[in-house]
Amino acid sequence: MIAVIHVTLEQVAATLALVAVAVAVSVWQQADLERDIAIAVIRSFIQLTAIGYVITLIFNENNLAFVLALLTAMVLFGALTARTRARKVPHAFWPLLIALALAGATTLGLVLALGVFKAQARYLVPVGGMFIGNAMTASAVALNRLGD
Repeated sequence: MIAVIHVTLEQVAATLALVAVAVAVSVWQQADLERDIAIAVIRSFIQLTAIGYVITLIFNENNLAFVLALLTAMVLFGALTARTRARKVPHAFWPLLIALALAGATTLGLVLALGVFKAQARYLVPVGGMFIGNAMTASAVALNRLGD
């Protein structure tokens, strides 16, 4: 059984206070970012809530098919995100998708083969997410340098 993390009202208030600081700076500097900040806050709340429920389900089920589906989704969205960050390199989606999939599969496969941790959702999801996220960032930076 996986423990569910509960967010307190104080934590939400502290987070919203930081958002208010960002809005205040935007107003003060006349950056006109208030609407973008509000949309980002709402969007992140919805996304984090949804992915929290999905990850809780995957952890509770501890089914490797669910883990593989989530990691596949991470690779897909990582490739889409890296492609949008590297606009100067056309047709980069498929190479990015292949690169992220190979990076994630190879690294996780090696870690499992070496016995660093067991093939369980509670290990594979966060570690796979770290590998894929870092590979996405590195790929986007490399493509931006290539485009320059």
